[in-house]
Amino acid sequence: MQLVRFYEFDDFRLDVVRRVLLRGGELVPLPSKVFQLLLVLLENSGREIKKHELMHLLWPDTVVEESNLTQTVFLLRKALGKTRPEDSLIVTIPGSGYRFTGDARRTESSASSPNSWAPVIAPTVNQAAGTVQFLAVLPFHVVGRKRGVEYLAVGLADAVIGRLSNIEQIRVLPTSAILEHYDSESTPGAQARKLGADFVFTGKLQKIRHNMRVGVQLMDARDGRVLWKADFEDSNMQSVLESICNNALKALSLGVSDQEHRRLLKRGTEHHDAYNAYLKGRYYSYKWTQPNLTRSIEWFNAAIKYDPKFALAYSGLADSYYIISNLYIPPHQVMPKAKIAAGKALALDDTLAEAHTSLALTLAFYDWDWSKAEIEFRQAIYLNPFYAPSRLWHGRFLAARKKFDEALEELKAGQRLDPLSLSLNAELGRVLFWKREYRSATQQLQETLDLDSNFWPAHLFLGWVHEQQGHYTEALALFQRATLLDDNPRIMASLGHAYALSGDTAQAEQILKLLIRQSAKRYVAPYNIAVIYAGLGKTNDAFRWFESAFKGRSEWLAWLNVDPALDPIRADSRFKHLVHRVGLP
Repeated sequence: MQLVRFYEFDDFRLDVVRRVLLRGGELVPLPSKVFQLLLVLLENSGREIKKHELMHLLWPDTVVEESNLTQTVFLLRKALGKTRPEDSLIVTIPGSGYRFTGDARRTESSASSPNSWAPVIAPTVNQAAGTVQFLAVLPFHVVGRKRGVEYLAVGLADAVIGRLSNIEQIRVLPTSAILEHYDSESTPGAQARKLGADFVFTGKLQKIRHNMRVGVQLMDARDGRVLWKADFEDSNMQSVLESICNNALKALSLGVSDQEHRRLLKRGTEHHDAYNAYLKGRYYSYKWTQPNLTRSIEWFNAAIKYDPKFALAYSGLADSYYIISNLYIPPHQVMPKAKIAAGKALALDDTLAEAHTSLALTLAFYDWDWSKAEIEFRQAIYLNPFYAPSRLWHGRFLAARKKFDEALEELKAGQRLDPLSLSLNAELGRVLFWKREYRSATQQLQETLDLDSNFWPAHLFLGWVHEQQGHYTEALALFQRATLLDDNPRIMASLGHAYALSGDTAQAEQILKLLIRQSAKRYVAPYNIAVIYAGLGKTNDAFRWFESAFKGRSEWLAWLNVDPALDPIRADSRFKHLVHRVGLP
């Protein structure tokens, strides 16, 4: 009898013994559960495997929800780069299971039958050369009185993620992935498995007079072994952070280069209060609402006041200004401040990928200086190719320039770094929509909603896809669902535009009047009103509001060249002039 050593399909080769997937000779990083899923599918190539079978094989001793399997299939499809329905190697049997449909070729070596699947023994911490380990750092749990220290629960975990992300031998799931899928009721092991992580890092915080007591633990999520744990009591969170990271690397048996070690120990500030204020700023910046973004700006400013040479605080401040702009505050009120803050960050430390990214955002989406923005994005990625936000924003930038293939390539690179990021997955769907690949966009956005059905941007983008295909009933339902999830003028404008195209001009006019009334009390991007007028065929009114959007430096104008909703007015000389003034090709 023979044992399968390799499976080959398309341009992939899976090494069963070393647990390595190669594509054209290059490593494709796979978390352990994703690897196991691929192996099961290959062993049963051409046969449907029921969902309950897969869940039993992948999680034999654990009760898990079906969403765990859905996410694991999602991650495998992304790793294979086969996301379009016509290209997919893994077919979903609705309500039943999955089937591998590729041509799986087997290479044999000595041992037992290749046709009976047996669970693969999880590798030890010292994995085979070339494999990549996935680590999830969960928000720390606050013990006792939480008031005034809850920011550390996310902030300290975020800092650990930031430091360990500099190590090439591991992939640390970014903060966005953790927060978007974090369930405080789940056990750490279950949470790690849900996130597709091999290892999970947890911590507890307790305020003891002027110090913080920090208890941390590193666990192998595959077998529940505790690899390392320790307790610290200190007022200096940076010292605690450095001790945590150094010991975690030892527990994972990872050697680091001199350059990686320098990055690991690099401090942005020696001022304790400045660092704590920075952590608070980061904590609030992850909550994308106007009140929390306002708080983040206040705390970043406090960090700068404590230490005017704290470059990361300036970069965080710039990002919060950018995020709060356009949706909540007129761009001209905050984007110049964002550019100044990004410039100060770079003046203090021009090796920060975060700072180059912050500056690129202001250059592209406020100054419309596309060539300089491109230079800054490229520099950010050169300095830190593992910083996923650079990939997200650069992909969006490239799409605005109609460089769709490059944009998709960049977003997929971001996905490999942050596979569960809702923002990255939804943005990929939006770019496919802009490229007019509606079938692929639909699948991508539906997969995003499978990850989180309450993520309103995915509902919005999927509504746009249906609208452009004339599926107005589906589009209206998606826009209405999005309005229940977020009070956002962009969503209301899309709803009004869909009503206009469907022939329900009365409803479109009603939404139009509502947004115009709201604009007297809150910021409503003029672009949103212009889009509804364009849908109603009132071209002169549309261009009047587009002019207002131009004067207010609305970020939405960056999509003039790619938004299908504007096709009916694209031939108008005023439209071409507007595109020229924004600096688009």
